[in-house]
Amino acid sequence: MSYRVIYHVGDAVTLKTRVNSGTLTFDAASIRIAGQNPLTIDFSSVKNVELFRLHGLGRMINLVCTDRSVFLTVIHINLFGYFVIINHFKVGKLCQQLKAYAKEQNVKS
Repeated sequence: MSYRVIYHVGDAVTLKTRVNSGTLTFDAASIRIAGQNPLTIDFSSVKNVELFRLHGLGRMINLVCTDRSVFLTVIHINLFGYFVIINHFKVGKLCQQLKAYAKEQNVKS
């Protein structure tokens, strides 16, 4: 399954943060985001998956990895990286999948 997402690699995300957009897919042992700035995250490096609300407006996922933090959310519409309409239910579904994959990989290690 693939998801249209926006994402930001960094310590924090605010309402003024310029985000990247891409398509998230799952591999056997990693998450791949294809887009302008492609990103690959191994499940073995994921320490924590957290679902939160950014300023009470929309759901986001914070992937805390060993070397970085990645903020992402599933979208319906993205206008220039500044205005997005978030798919509330798919963000929850993606968060559950990420937690399951990360837990499975970390248990195997």
